[in-house]
Amino acid sequence: MDLILIRHGQTNYNAERRFQGRIDIPLNALGRKQAHQVKTTLAHEDIRLDVIFSSPLERATETASMIADDRRSWLIDARLIEIDLGEFDGQLEAEIAEQIGPERYQIWRDQNFVEPAPSGESLEQVSQRVKSFLAYLNNFQQNQKIGIVAHQGILMAMKSVISGSTNSSALNSYKQRNDELDIWNLQSGKQIRTVRF
Repeated sequence: MDLILIRHGQTNYNAERRFQGRIDIPLNALGRKQAHQVKTTLAHEDIRLDVIFSSPLERATETASMIADDRRSWLIDARLIEIDLGEFDGQLEAEIAEQIGPERYQIWRDQNFVEPAPSGESLEQVSQRVKSFLAYLNNFQQNQKIGIVAHQGILMAMKSVISGSTNSSALNSYKQRNDELDIWNLQSGKQIRTVRF
């Protein structure tokens, strides 16, 4: 089973370098253009999605709705909601660095959510939700292509669960831009390729 991992299009918070874990922010103009480009890229690459799953947050559902042929071909799954960033949610990265100190902030950032934000969720906690979702996908046929529209934290956790790699360099390599697709095979646990547009 191939998973086509799609990060939602850009939001104003992305552009501002402001954390937006559970805050429900819509796409901006560039984000809507990126979402349309995903659909064009899928067609150009001859990738037909059998079903699309989306996080319930607006930036993901808006992206999914632009990719899907109709509303019946995509489903919302609450397990794909972004990592809870607790007290950091809605704050600029520069503001957090000023509050806790630049060195401490950089250490936390480099750990890729292994340590949770204050009152937030760790990458391991997100991975438990992701494991449940991936187990659910076993109900689908192995030759199907499944689109997943989600967020940076969710996609990092998903790639680490699929590959079984959680070290720092692996997590860094799992980061995904708003303008690219990552294609992974669930059975082999390996990345097939990245498609940028």
